[in-house]
Amino acid sequence: LGDPAMILIPGGIPVSLSGLPDTIAAISRIQLLGKAPKAAQIQARLDLKPINDSAPVVLRGQVTQRFHPTLKSMAVQQASVVSDSVKTTLAIPARVPFGDSATLRAYAWDPASRKDGGQILAPRLIRGTALSGGIESTGPSITLRPCDSSWSGGVPFVATAQIQLPFCLSVDLFDSSGISSESGPDEGVVFSVPGIREPWHPDLSQVVDFRHASAQLVIDSTLMPAGKTYAFEVLARDLMGNLSRSRLQVQVLAYTDYSLYEVFNSPNPVREGENTAFYFKVASEPDTNGTIDSRVQASIRIHTVSGKLVKVLRTELSKATQPRPKAVWDLRDAFGTPVANGIYPYTVVLRIPNETGTNSTELVRKGVVAISR
Repeated sequence: LGDPAMILIPGGIPVSLSGLPDTIAAISRIQLLGKAPKAAQIQARLDLKPINDSAPVVLRGQVTQRFHPTLKSMAVQQASVVSDSVKTTLAIPARVPFGDSATLRAYAWDPASRKDGGQILAPRLIRGTALSGGIESTGPSITLRPCDSSWSGGVPFVATAQIQLPFCLSVDLFDSSGISSESGPDEGVVFSVPGIREPWHPDLSQVVDFRHASAQLVIDSTLMPAGKTYAFEVLARDLMGNLSRSRLQVQVLAYTDYSLYEVFNSPNPVREGENTAFYFKVASEPDTNGTIDSRVQASIRIHTVSGKLVKVLRTELSKATQPRPKAVWDLRDAFGTPVANGIYPYTVVLRIPNETGTNSTELVRKGVVAISR
């Protein structure tokens, strides 16, 4: 009550839920029905009885214990309130403290009116296990993608990934019953790099209903030295105990390697009289967003559909402050004349000289820009 950061909400929303059985069984689903007039959202959760966390406190020269009661939620579900009616389902996990009790707490609110309301039902005993019928038997879905969506446009990796160091890998998890965050062996979410690092539990970020979770793996030369291929494995369990596994072959490119990827232009299509910008990314030593060897050259060659060269654009690669090279086309040809509406294929060419400068390698990526009225 004395917290100056507390925002008082006026209340005014009566909440009435039914459907909670006298006893709560593991791996069961409990459908809650009820009313929450004038509410927009409702959150229902089953809380275990409070745990008294204590800490020593020195007061007037004497050491005393201060207790902080904390709640642990066994199941949480958030849902929209439609026409003042509530219909939501709580999925009870497989691992529950049999013999303990759980209390249903419901909280409803409306952001527009800033009104809220709640309901607390009498504690229910946790006992027994529900029949398996109707309970899902598959583990969480596991999606592996770059933390920086510009690497792949948000498209996840499937079986293999070619990366430059340093690199951040995002692991996204989803399960309708919730993602387990237990920290025992082969429980919760486990990362491993066989032969390099023993399995470990990553820092897991979960939303309020436990169904979505994510974690990140930062890869550098201390974990995966360049020039080799490694296996990265993810093990994940849901709250029903179902297990999923995912394995990704990670090829760490040597520092001398370059790659050209994420080639696109925006806007596309582009209106007559406007400009369009071409973008691409280059991976090189020392990292994917660092300084590029000044001898490396990049050009964008724009053609007509028949193959006639319209214009050549060049872009600066050696600026550390410009991690994504960019070139702007004003829709004019090499003589300054505006081009006609239509389709114009373009080619991004990255020319990489060898150490002696006597030869070079070219990387080529193609795209199409459309000009409309």
